[in-house]
Amino acid sequence: MAKIKRLRGMTAEQLAKATEAYGAPGFVPAPIPVHPKVAAAERRVRGELRKRGPGRPKVGEGAARVLVSIEGGLLARADKFAEAKRMTRSELIALGLRTVMGGPKG
Repeated sequence: MAKIKRLRGMTAEQLAKATEAYGAPGFVPAPIPVHPKVAAAERRVRGELRKRGPGRPKVGEGAARVLVSIEGGLLARADKFAEAKRMTRSELIALGLRTVMGGPKG
C-alpha cells in the first residue's frame, strides 16, 4: 500500500520517469515468487486430477448424453430449484426419473 501512496504523491514527470521501463519494447516483468504452501497445494490438486483422469466421473453404469426438449419456463424453474437444492440439472432430472419410475433414490 505504501508504494501506491508514494506513486500518487509524485508529479507527472516523476511518475513518467519511475514507470518508463514498463513501456520499453520487450519488457518482461520480474516473476513473483509463489508461496511454498500455495505451490504445494497446487501440486497436490494437479496430482489428484492426473490420477482421476479426464472426463466426468462414472456414476452407476456411466453417463450418456441425451437431447430432450423441455418447455423453457419449466426448465428455468427446474434450474432455480436445482440451484436452491445445491444440485446440478442432471442430478435433478435423474432424481425425477428415479422418483417417477420407483427406483432407488441414490
